[in-house]
Amino acid sequence: MTDTLALNYAVDDASARDMLDGMMPAPAAMQRLSKAASISLSAIAMIIGMLTGFVISFYVGLGEVAFSILPIGLGIGCVVACYVWARRVNKQVRQSQMDLMRPGSPVSYTFDNSGLHLTTWYQNWQTSWAGVTEVRTSDKGLVIMCGLVGFVIPRAGLGDHPDETSTQITNLWTQHK
Repeated sequence: MTDTLALNYAVDDASARDMLDGMMPAPAAMQRLSKAASISLSAIAMIIGMLTGFVISFYVGLGEVAFSILPIGLGIGCVVACYVWARRVNKQVRQSQMDLMRPGSPVSYTFDNSGLHLTTWYQNWQTSWAGVTEVRTSDKGLVIMCGLVGFVIPRAGLGDHPDETSTQITNLWTQHK
């Protein structure tokens, strides 16, 4: 006997964002490293800006007031420019990822004894239950982790009885992992 469960839904904006956050969740160590890198980049930008200010005011001979103000102003300017650049890059990356989710596009999950199969307009993912490391419910819906890749099925995508559907999927995973 084969237990098969099929879920079909369309991606909305909120579920697209949740799927993005769930697909490659950064471990806490990576998040801390990212923040440390951001702080380091800001510090380097400040130092470069200040040194440039000292060099300009010294060689051009702008006077003592410019010698004390220009380095601080250039240092702050470099930090702000670095911040604006990083936000722009992150926004572009996030937008290209959202384009992959393409809100309004259909998503189809099929769960059976062999594993799970996901089909969207841009991907076709299949894995056995042995490749699934975790199945858990969250306030967003059902989260299925396959190593470092996670899938979020929104509560609306779990059908009319999301708790029962989540339990069925969890039971399939525990029986066949």
